[in-house]
Amino acid sequence: MRISQRLGLGFGIILLLLIGMAVFISLSLVKIEKIQKTSAIHTANLKTSAELRERSRHWLITVNDMIQRRDVFRLNHHEFLETSVKKKIEEIRRTIHDERIIILLNEIVQVFNTIKYLDTTFLHDFRMGNNASRTIKIFEEDASKLNQLLATLDEMITVAYKQTVSDSIRIEKNCWLSLYAGAPIAVIFSIVYTYRATRGVTKSYKTIEKQKDFFDTILSNTRDMIFIMDKENKIQYMNKAALKEYGFALGKYCCHALCHQEIPCQQNGIEKILKGQTLKIERTMNGKVYDSIIVPFVMGNKDISKMEILRDITERKHLQDELERLSITDKLTGLYNRRYFDDILEKEVLRARRLRHDLCLLFIDIDKFKNFNDTYGHAMGDKVLQRLGNLIRKHIRKGIDLPCRYGGEEFTVIVPETSTCSAIAIANRILKNFGKIEFHVSSRGEAVQRTISIGIAELGQHNNAKSLLVNADKAMYKAKKEGGNKVCGYEFDVYLNSADVSVI
Repeated sequence: MRISQRLGLGFGIILLLLIGMAVFISLSLVKIEKIQKTSAIHTANLKTSAELRERSRHWLITVNDMIQRRDVFRLNHHEFLETSVKKKIEEIRRTIHDERIIILLNEIVQVFNTIKYLDTTFLHDFRMGNNASRTIKIFEEDASKLNQLLATLDEMITVAYKQTVSDSIRIEKNCWLSLYAGAPIAVIFSIVYTYRATRGVTKSYKTIEKQKDFFDTILSNTRDMIFIMDKENKIQYMNKAALKEYGFALGKYCCHALCHQEIPCQQNGIEKILKGQTLKIERTMNGKVYDSIIVPFVMGNKDISKMEILRDITERKHLQDELERLSITDKLTGLYNRRYFDDILEKEVLRARRLRHDLCLLFIDIDKFKNFNDTYGHAMGDKVLQRLGNLIRKHIRKGIDLPCRYGGEEFTVIVPETSTCSAIAIANRILKNFGKIEFHVSSRGEAVQRTISIGIAELGQHNNAKSLLVNADKAMYKAKKEGGNKVCGYEFDVYLNSADVSVI
């Protein structure tokens, strides 16, 4: 076989290897992207399922209080919880396509509606003075069944999530294995085959130059930056993308050219590189974030060199940060949401204990908000919530106090390093300024005003985050029972002349 034929066959095989590897990696990346989207949906469903169980638990408690204790004073709170449970069920239904989970959701809805019907039965029995023993028995059976169904739903969603994660990891491993195994095989095959085909032939130099140009074209046309460095971390090769970003830097230390440091650095994981292991790390350079893959190889002089591939993931990182911000922010008011509040309250309590600082919690609720919504509509109700959110943000310390929308018309403010007296002053400002706001209803040609009730609790020596929240909630309900438009504190005896403050 002539040398030209050998070269043609060799380059054909190399090209097939590269094309096959590129096709396999591309297909794998497409699969990974689809699985990641599915995983994101399952992750959201896991959170929604947990919230559904928690809100169902609170709702069942309120129903139990109404039925067994004949407590109808929490009717508004009960209706809010009932609505939130239905909302969470619908959120899961919109993203689930598994027939078994859909059937399970239908069963949950049936049991939920049965318990809802008990509300009407109870209220009728309560007004008529009838015995509610039968209603209590049915409620206990249905509540037990609902809890079992919710636990099964959580288990099924968790299984689906774990399966998706497992598939993603498997495909990603195959993708990286193809890259790490295929690239060295293609390179080694090309070098050996070219050497054998051109040995003893005067035209070998031109053949090697063509082969070099072929690979340089492949490397230069990729959008990722590629560097090849020797054992001293001096740059030996840069592709087009690297030259465009950092300029000509051949022969320079990578710390000078890439990181702009005067002192040569020890690259992370150098011990692993010397052992021939491939590394994948994340690097930040010149204000950009890169995924870095470092592939070691041995040169002809037996010295270990390495190829580093840098992929710009700055936009993806910004998107991840934005998604994280959205996941902890209430869309309507721009304040932190319930999820973030639950996490940060625990941390602030621990920090206050460790540093022996004061810590107060404000629990704010709009008085008779349900009636307002029923009268003027939810769009007007949203404006009230937004104005209250803006007012809270205006009257607290930026970057220190933590305002959250707890749910519905309820807001909380974590006030670190603040005494009870100062917390009362903050609550008083919010209370007074909110009462002065007029909400113009254009359809009726009138202006209305709303009031709020604020409960304040201070972190004591023996209570924790949960009890702090409970105490603030109790203080808020105390303010509402006394007519609203009031600040009530839990276990303190401090009064302000400009605010009506009472003590539980």
